[in-house]
Amino acid sequence: MASTPPVLALVPHQDDELLIMGAALRNATAAGREVHLVLFGLGDGTAVRRRDMPALLGREPSPEEIGRVRDREFSMSAHLLGVERAHVHAATPRQREKSFTRDTTHEVVTGWVQRLPDAEVWVVSEHDENPDHSVLGAVVADLAANGGLRHPARAFVAPWCRDRLPHPPLERETADIGYREQYPYRYTDVAAGQWGVGLRSVRGYFDAQLDDPACWSHRLEPATG
Repeated sequence: MASTPPVLALVPHQDDELLIMGAALRNATAAGREVHLVLFGLGDGTAVRRRDMPALLGREPSPEEIGRVRDREFSMSAHLLGVERAHVHAATPRQREKSFTRDTTHEVVTGWVQRLPDAEVWVVSEHDENPDHSVLGAVVADLAANGGLRHPARAFVAPWCRDRLPHPPLERETADIGYREQYPYRYTDVAAGQWGVGLRSVRGYFDAQLDDPACWSHRLEPATG
């Protein structure tokens, strides 16, 4: 698909690629489009670590340990969405959960845009209740508005945040997203190092995706006037 630019999907946290962009990513890879995922957060701040893990593990894991488990969930999810393993990346530096800064995020985003200058950037919308999502989305929105991207970016609005968007109607895209695609985040096998962190964190969002797997987005165009 030489005429179609690759996708550069900027993912704040493990499971955002599935719950917020999943249908679009699945469709892009199924169509043969080159897709790159860049994970920005460490995944170390989830409430699951202290709330759920002691009962499951008999101890409280460290932030670093649960971050590594979430990374495995993310990598497996990317694979099931059809993203090539060589195209699954970690940002440098990665930032602690709910602690993303504008300057660091801008530096990392611009670095990836320079690395893949012809890519269409996909990002979680700045109109989101999660502060990390908002920071990452705002950085890309500013780049788009100021002509810093070769193609209009695509901002994905979390289904549970659609009423926060002060924009015209969103573009809806759906695909077959089911238990297979959710498996990395639902599955628990302590001996294998799979803790089902995603499901324990936001079970309602995973269940809602099974009922309606659509994702929602709008375009970020350069500013006019």
